[in-house]
Amino acid sequence: MSEQNVDVVRNGFDAFQRADWEQVVRDMDAEIEVVQPPDFADARTYHGHQGLLEVLRWWPSQWADFNVELTDVIDANDDQVVWLTRQRGRGKGSGVEVVGDVAFVSSFRDGKVIRIEMFQTLREALDTVGVARSDGEGSSPR
Repeated sequence: MSEQNVDVVRNGFDAFQRADWEQVVRDMDAEIEVVQPPDFADARTYHGHQGLLEVLRWWPSQWADFNVELTDVIDANDDQVVWLTRQRGRGKGSGVEVVGDVAFVSSFRDGKVIRIEMFQTLREALDTVGVARSDGEGSSPR
């Protein structure tokens, strides 16, 4: 089941890149929760397909020239996948370029994503799922 979960993350990310919102929600539980880190500005938890789509559309709209790439996908266990992104954008108001990594943990039940939690570091995400990793290895994004 875990390889299928890794595929769900990869396919969902690809669908996000194409703005294929129907595909994005296809493998998401109707009651999905998306949890932002408490130290993010205006952090909150989004609920359901509508909440997921809201945050997926809102975040890129905050930036000019926004780009995100999937840099790592880690099969943590049978029901969790850790994934790392590199995000780049230029502030709409300030024009300042920002580059940073954001890590995520997707939790699954019955083949559907029930929770996506965001983290400021890969280490935080790995600690959350109980994976010890010091060598930087993981499955590649493609």
